[in-house]
Amino acid sequence: MCIIFFVQIEYFSSPVRECSAVKNKGHVCGAASKIRSKAKIQWYYDAETAMCLAFKYNGCGGNRNRFDTVHQCEFRCIPREGVYLIDIVAFLEDYGWCALSKEAYKDSGGQTRICFKRNLNNTQECPQGYACKMLAFFGVCCPKRTEGLFFFSLAFFV
Repeated sequence: MCIIFFVQIEYFSSPVRECSAVKNKGHVCGAASKIRSKAKIQWYYDAETAMCLAFKYNGCGGNRNRFDTVHQCEFRCIPREGVYLIDIVAFLEDYGWCALSKEAYKDSGGQTRICFKRNLNNTQECPQGYACKMLAFFGVCCPKRTEGLFFFSLAFFV
């Protein structure tokens, strides 16, 4: 009888080195050719505020203190002690921006639309059917329908 075990080993570089690097926006890829990288929103750990913050990444270069989602950044860089309501919200909301894993609105060039709110009743720069969801320093246009469903379902946890 032969028994085979499969073991998955995940390698994580030291969070201290990774998370202590300063924010680096990188550079535009392929600047000399017609193929250029698209800038996108990424997250980095800011040691001064002890928070994960969003920034515009240019597509190439940079350093390892760069994450696709706020949750990846928090998981790698912020020590965790217990589960709090914010963890439930993060789980339900999924990957940082729009509720229920929906993508934020992208313009004809494929860029995520950045928006802002002047007050609670006045959403700026989102097309019909989208609402401005504020993040730390700016907002993104998320589908109104799924944002409403998320906040309605969240009421059951509070």
